[in-house]
This record gives sequence, structure tokens and C-alpha cells, in this order.
Amino acid sequence: MACIDDFQYVYINSADRLSGSDADFTYSINLDPNNEFDHVTVKQIAVPKSYYSVSSGYNYFTLTELGFSIKVIIPAANYNRVSLALVIASQLNAASVSLGHGWTYVVSYPNANTVGDTGFYTYTVSGNTGQPTFTFDTITFINLNMGFSSNSSYVFSVNSLTSVNVTNLQPFSCIQVHCDLVNGGFTKGFNQSDILFTLLANVGSISFGQIGYYSQDFEGDARKLVGNQTNVARFYLTDENNIPMILNGDSIQITLLFWKKNRALQYLHKVSGFMTGAVQESRELARQQQFENPKVEVVEEPPPDIEYEHIE
Repeated sequence: MACIDDFQYVYINSADRLSGSDADFTYSINLDPNNEFDHVTVKQIAVPKSYYSVSSGYNYFTLTELGFSIKVIIPAANYNRVSLALVIASQLNAASVSLGHGWTYVVSYPNANTVGDTGFYTYTVSGNTGQPTFTFDTITFINLNMGFSSNSSYVFSVNSLTSVNVTNLQPFSCIQVHCDLVNGGFTKGFNQSDILFTLLANVGSISFGQIGYYSQDFEGDARKLVGNQTNVARFYLTDENNIPMILNGDSIQITLLFWKKNRALQYLHKVSGFMTGAVQESRELARQQQFENPKVEVVEEPPPDIEYEHIE
């Protein structure tokens, strides 16, 4: 860590939080009161994959039969393609009974042992006296699980409806760790300035396992500190759409490296780079002159030794 003047490690366990939940909490951080830290790096992190593929609050759509509508809620949980198809059909059947119709729904998908697998669901209805409609809001992700687009309505045709997209049982790709200790700017209209770290959500981990990362580039993974004298920090998790995550009682662990950048060394690197560039530019100019006038002799000289005085 030659580019660091001073550093301190801090271990975070959301189970030891001051307030909040495992996915949105405040935490006591005891930094050296005389510190001059200007950067922080997530040195290592472990996030439980305890969040669900169908998440509470984003797990509903609207069924309309003969002009009457009802909200259909898919219980929050993890599903595979088989179990999700069965639960959707069961919830549709219960909703139709509530509407007083009692239509029967079945959700199917291609049998990969006999035909090509498209990844689509096909929804069929029987015992009906009209064509039902599915409607999805802009703020739910159940449409991704079911293979449809958000903010859209889909009407059955001849008692059948095939999803327009591949069913997605992992509706988000990233876990963003936010913290009010950092500031990095705005992205895509969201206040993303407090993103401390971003994890790939679905790589190399199974449901109810752990998603881990260990930094081997503390400078590349660093974020600039907003302030270095705070005793309490807030951490919270979202997906890439800024939707809050729910960890269902499992805690996260983070090891933070607070550090101060060695400004003198940074300055020397800049000076050294400038001098090296100047020498290279001089050599290129000499070669160009020799090309234009072969009588000019190019003498290759090593770059001069640079002596530096100590910079406070």
C-alpha cells in the first residue's frame, strides 16, 4: 500500500446495527478521531441470497373477466419454472371464483425432452364465457416472472395467451450497496451518488447461499469520502432499478478500508510521467528530423535522473 499514508479497517455486520433492517440500517463506526481519511474501499463483502425471486410488494397483477377486475397476488418466495406455473394457475383459479365465474386456468411450458424450449409460458382458460385479460403495472416485477412487459395489458385469444418474453426467475442483475459516507455523482436520473459498491446478483451462488467479493484492487474499488468524522453511517441495498431489497432476516457482512491517499507520491508520479513523455516526444522529433534529413544523427540518450525533494 505504497500510495497510502494512513488506513483503518472497520468490520460491518448488519446484525449489530443501531436501527433498521438487515437491508437498510444505521451502524456505529468508530474511526480514529485524528484521521485524515479521504477514501473508503469495500475490501470484502458477503450478502446472503435470501431475497426472493418473487418479492413482496412487487408480486401482483390484475385479472379481468367479463369487465370485472381483481388483483391476483403471487405469494413472495423463490420459485422454479414448474412451481411458479402451478402457483400462478392456482391463484388465477381462486381469483376467478372470487369474481363469481369459476373459470379454470392452466399454465404450461414446452417439454424440453420432446420439443425445443422457448422459455415462454402458455396460459389457457376453460369453462369461460369470454376472453380474460392480464394487466401489469409499472411498479411490479411479476410481469418479468410471468414473461410479459410492464405497463401493459394482454387479452386471451381463443382461450389462450402465450407470454411475449422468456420467463425470468431472477428479475434483477445487480445488488447496489448504498452508504451516506460516499459521493460519486448522478446516474440515469437516480441519485446514485451514494453507491458504495455493486455486486452481480446471480453469479456463482444458489438460493439461500452467499454472494461474496474480495477486492484485489483497493484503489480501483475506492470511493471518495464525504466526511471522515462521522460516528454513524447508513447502509442500504437496492437492485439496479433502485428498488429496495428484502433479505428476510439474514445479515450482511462488510469489511471497509478507510485510507488517506499519499499526495506527495501522486505528485511525483505525475512529474515522472511528464518527464518521460517529454523525453519520448524529443526522440520522436529527432527521428522525424533524421527522416527528413538523413545527415542528421540521432543520439539516443537515457532520460535524466530526477531528484525529488520531500514534499510535506
